[in-house]
Amino acid sequence: MLGRRLSEVEIESYDLCPEPIARRVRVIRIPLIPGGYAGMTLGRTVLLAKDVARDGTSSLMAHELVHARQWTDQGLFRFAWAYTSSFTRNFYTLRSWNKAYHQIDAELEAKQETADWLIRQARDQKQGRDPI
Repeated sequence: MLGRRLSEVEIESYDLCPEPIARRVRVIRIPLIPGGYAGMTLGRTVLLAKDVARDGTSSLMAHELVHARQWTDQGLFRFAWAYTSSFTRNFYTLRSWNKAYHQIDAELEAKQETADWLIRQARDQKQGRDPI
């Protein structure tokens, strides 16, 4: 399969994704992702429109790894059903593709976990500890 595996530094740094899942993730750079998004996760495959730093500091990679964990935890059909039904409910209510996308339950969870991860990273750096 094309793409790259996460480095050891990335696996250690992105603690929001369990190590066994992170070790199976493949990262593939593709120039155009549908919707113009910066990243997309399909199972354990992370698609990125642009390369990100490989030093374990990318909030985009952290966000996409939450999705890789969600896919693994829920399985293909359950995750796909939950994701699309959440989008559909949101779209029906909000009447906006972009607003509906940003309110998908899985997206909200990934955003919150990434924000918490960024806070931990900043705290660890401030305290002079190696964040990984």
